Amino acid sequence: MTDHLRLRNAVPKTLLDACDYVRINFRNPTAHPEAKYTLDEAQSLFSLCADIVNRLITDLKVKKKI
Repeated sequence: MTDHLRLRNAVPKTLLDACDYVRINFRNPTAHPEAKYTLDEAQSLFSLCADIVNRLITDLKVKKKI
């Protein structure tokens, strides 16, 4: 999905880079049934995801999509 958005220049590069960072570094390890996070790790990942969602919403508002 991020590759498609990059081709269309639909979303700022910094936002797509952040999405790719989460995808590459957390998707598979988090899906593992034995994955465990410390409280600090969980809070950091949550904060990163919240930042990405806020950036997405801001971008959509600027483009008058919402």
